[in-house]
Amino acid sequence: VISMMEEKDVYLVPNFAAYDEILFGTEELIKKMIPSLQKKIPLYAARMLRSREMIMKSRIRMGYGTDFVSGRYCYQSGYEFKSWMRYGVNPLHVLRAATSINAAIVEIPEIGLIKPGYLADIAAWKRDFMTDADVLLDCAFVMKDGVVYPPETDL
Repeated sequence: VISMMEEKDVYLVPNFAAYDEILFGTEELIKKMIPSLQKKIPLYAARMLRSREMIMKSRIRMGYGTDFVSGRYCYQSGYEFKSWMRYGVNPLHVLRAATSINAAIVEIPEIGLIKPGYLADIAAWKRDFMTDADVLLDCAFVMKDGVVYPPETDL
């Protein structure tokens, strides 16, 4: 499948964070899950990890996003960044995935870059984007349509 996606230049938005709590969760967390999921974890965990490694070594263009529909808020998508960092993805690659690649996925060419004539909302962090896996969970500055908004924080 990965070879076909590479050949056809198919984008992938992997949504790793949605399963990280399952793959890397504590025994306490796993005990709180429904019984059928508790049984599936040992059966599929190794395959999920192997598929993630294969994806990360591929030439597939990845967009950035999450499938958070319960238990997390949309502004907590920084957990996905933490997942990508766990697999050794260069933080600048993640930034491109979340901006210009996502713009290409949704076919809106005038977004995704900070460039004259482009539409841009801007966010900034006081932490080190290159080394801190929690950086996107602690936003310091947000500007949308020229208006500065107070950020919401998870930490």
